[in-house]
This record gives sequence, C-alpha cells and structure tokens, in this order.
Amino acid sequence: MTETKRFIVNQDDRVIDTFHPSSRPTGSVYEWDSQDDTHLREIVLSARLSGLISDFVFDPPLPRHWADYTDHQRNLTVARNSMLLTLVAVIRASKLNGL
Repeated sequence: MTETKRFIVNQDDRVIDTFHPSSRPTGSVYEWDSQDDTHLREIVLSARLSGLISDFVFDPPLPRHWADYTDHQRNLTVARNSMLLTLVAVIRASKLNGL
C-alpha cells in the first residue's frame, strides 16, 4: 500500500497542494527544510495566511529596498509579519493543526 503525499515540491522549490492542483504553487522550500507533509503543510499555511493578511492590511506598493521604506510602511510590514506569526502559532497550538 503506497502512501499518497498531500504536498510535493516542484522543480522551482515551490510547494504544491495535490488536493488542490489547480491552485498555483505556494511557499518556498529551502535546502535545509524538511520535506515531510507536516512541514510542507505549514509552509502552505503560512503562504496562504500571508496573502489573506496582505489583503486585509492595505497599504501602498512597497519600495524594492528596506532602506527606502517610510516609517509607516515599515510599521505595516512589521504588523503584517506579527499577525502572520501569531496566527500560525495559534493554529499550530490548536486542534486545527491536525485537520
């Protein structure tokens, strides 16, 4: 009996959710990352939550370099990252992580 992997990594080191193959690959995997389903699921979760948070916290287009950010843009970026890390931590600690 073969086990079906829910998440796979493509040639561009992006994670693909095989249950939703029509959605584009999300999240990046680095050479030091584990490629087990649990870790890949957390990469996809973080990438999808990041997109939702970016839609929720609106701000103007960001400059290419951190040094060119205004204080307001830096604060919004830090706020988005804080929200993302908090949501991921809450989900990892809850029963939602097992779904």
